[in-house]
Amino acid sequence: MSPPTGSMLLAGGANLLLAAAWMFGALIGSNGMDGQRGGVFLAGMALALALLWAGSLVLARSLTGWGLARDWHVAVCVVLGALIAVAAWVALAFAATVVMAMVASR
Repeated sequence: MSPPTGSMLLAGGANLLLAAAWMFGALIGSNGMDGQRGGVFLAGMALALALLWAGSLVLARSLTGWGLARDWHVAVCVVLGALIAVAAWVALAFAATVVMAMVASR
């Protein structure tokens, strides 16, 4: 397995677990909304989290390749690529949650 693929597997697996927990939180959070607003919120969150997940795979692969091009150790490149991709996913998922809550509340 190539190092970028390993980094993508680590980031993808971690982000899938986070996405499941995040969607559960969104489901609980949408409990007080009416049907249409809750549906808009959950659909928007599902779409945003899926797009963020795909973007984190690309980011993990790019960061790993960037580190390898600078002759860093393979394990360091794989772990840092995955960790930075997961951290970026969390930050952007929080921002997406705030935006979707504002959109759904209109």
